[in-house]
Amino acid sequence: MTGFWQHQMLLTFKVFHTAMSAFNLSYFLVEGSMLGAYRHHGFIPWDDDMDVCMNASDWLKVKQILHCIPGFDVHASNNMIFKFFWQQSSLWKNEPFIRFPFIDIFFFHEDADFLWAMTSFKKNRIVLKKSDVFPLDHRPFEHVLAPVPRRLEEICRTVYSPEVCVSRDFDQASRHFIPFYRVDHVACRRLHRIYPFVFRHSAFIQNRQAQVEYRKIGRVVISNFSIYH
Repeated sequence: MTGFWQHQMLLTFKVFHTAMSAFNLSYFLVEGSMLGAYRHHGFIPWDDDMDVCMNASDWLKVKQILHCIPGFDVHASNNMIFKFFWQQSSLWKNEPFIRFPFIDIFFFHEDADFLWAMTSFKKNRIVLKKSDVFPLDHRPFEHVLAPVPRRLEEICRTVYSPEVCVSRDFDQASRHFIPFYRVDHVACRRLHRIYPFVFRHSAFIQNRQAQVEYRKIGRVVISNFSIYH
């Protein structure tokens, strides 16, 4: 994703986050956005979309709220996936209305023990134990303290291999799949001097055990975040 598109995406996410917080509606990061929060404290540098998940019982409220935000709009062709975007962005390829970049908003159903995306046929990785998700935790995502599943590290290590950086298999801007032979798998350590990555260290802070997460490019610390146990 270019810096310009990433800036637009972050602006859109900030607006979404503020709106959901104002109306006390809960969401959490999923898919590549969840991995980005864990591994980069922000976007996966080469990613070109953003995914969040919300309770299906809130979909009508979410739709009504997002429709009322000046300068932004939401495309809700069905009740399973919404696309939220800035109205000044470019039209998505072959679309008369949807603009790119956008945030994908998925909705989940739940029972006593599990939650799963209504689009489980498309997002089969969004099938999670509720005890692994709630109560939600938070991690820095660029300049936003974003909600994430409670067992963020365990989920990321179960679903992904965080030490392996994998390029996109779908290009959102042009709407085409990338052939498997052009999808790169690289040890993330080879990219540490190029992109921001998060490094973790245990510490005692004011007599409390903590994990300090440092966001760094090479040896340069960009920011840090402490998690107390």
